[in-house]
Order: sequence, then C-alpha cells, then structure tokens
Amino acid sequence: MSRLDHHVAAVQNKLAFDRFLHALAWTTLVVSILGLGAVLVYEIFQVYPPKPMIWIYSALGAAVLVAIVYAIWRRPSARDAAVAIDDRLGLKEKFSTALFVRTMKDPFANAAVRDAEQTAQSVSLRKKFPLSFPKATYGTATIVAAAFLTFWLMKPLDLFGKEKAKEKIARQEIKKQDAKKVVEQALAQVNSMPKSVADNEAVKLAKADLQKMLQAPVKDPEGTKRSAAKA
Repeated sequence: MSRLDHHVAAVQNKLAFDRFLHALAWTTLVVSILGLGAVLVYEIFQVYPPKPMIWIYSALGAAVLVAIVYAIWRRPSARDAAVAIDDRLGLKEKFSTALFVRTMKDPFANAAVRDAEQTAQSVSLRKKFPLSFPKATYGTATIVAAAFLTFWLMKPLDLFGKEKAKEKIARQEIKKQDAKKVVEQALAQVNSMPKSVADNEAVKLAKADLQKMLQAPVKDPEGTKRSAAKA
C-alpha cells in the first residue's frame, strides 16, 4: 500500500467511526425517549413489561447495532476521503485527482499520481481529522436525567386503583393470619386441658369446631375470631 493509499484508508476509517459515534448518539437518544415514556407509563398507569432489564439491554444493543449498520452503509468511499484530505490540507484536489486518473496511461495522469505520492510522503494527517462531539448526546443526557428524576421523585398516580387493591388484599391477608393465630391459640388451650375435662362432650365439640376452622380457608377474619373465642 502506497503512502497515498494509507492516508486515504486512514481517513476513511476515521470518518466512518465519526459517523458511527453520531449515529450512536441519535439511536441512544431515541432509546432514552422511549425509556422516559416507559417511566411515565409506569408512574401513571402502573404498567411495565416483564423482565424490564432485558428490555433495557435489548434496546441498548439495538441502538449500537443500528449505529454500526449505519456507519458501514454510509462509510465514505476512497474518493470521498481523498476529497476530504484535499479540502482539509488545502491540496487543491491533488489526492482526489490522483485517485481518479490512476488507471489512465497518459503522461498527465502519471505526473499527477507521482505528484500526489510525493506529497503524501511529506504531509501529516495528525490532528487534522479530530472526532466531532455529537450534539445529540446532550439531549440523551438530559432525557436520561429526566427519566431518573421522574422515577425517583414522582409518586405513582394509581389511576386505576391497583395499588389500593393490593394494599387491601395485604391487609385482608394479615387479618386472616391473625384469625388463624387466634384459632391456633384456642385449640392449644383446649388441648392443654386435663383429660377429665377434655373428655367432656362440649369440649370435644369445641375442639372439632376449632380444627375445622383451622383447616378451612378464612373468609371472615372477625367472624372466625369470635367463633374461636366462643369455642
């Protein structure tokens, strides 16, 4: 590979990577917007997808993949890179002309190629093609911060009463457990009675009732407590 080709290939890769970074900034911006939307949906409607972390990683992976595909698709050609070098170094189309006429056999073409090759030996592209910072990154950072603050500070609105329903079920479950404990305590008291008392028909009936209550699902916690107390 000649020095000219080396310069052109290096600039091709640099420009392609720059396009990848800009594409990645835009794809992550889209992902962050979707993420903010998902956070708002969760806070307002209490709805979220199963295994949310898998969705997050998948979205980020898709963002990177799309950026890579875009960078490959829009990778500048050798002529584009040569034009960029000419423009950046002020070479008056020397490199791009050499690439265009390289396959020609006339003296002018040969002279143009030799001149470009000689110039390629003496020029340096160091710091001539710095990577540009994607401005879309600012938008991504802002939206990610907004999503985080929304998730952290915003209280769920519970428009459909799902949280209240969950709390009601939890309270009811606690009451059922308390009722079960009351029945267990009453049954323990019956079992601890002396044999002479335990053989009493009323005690046997009470014990049987308590055992039935203990085995049956609790539908009315307060009623179960009262029944256990009576037994």
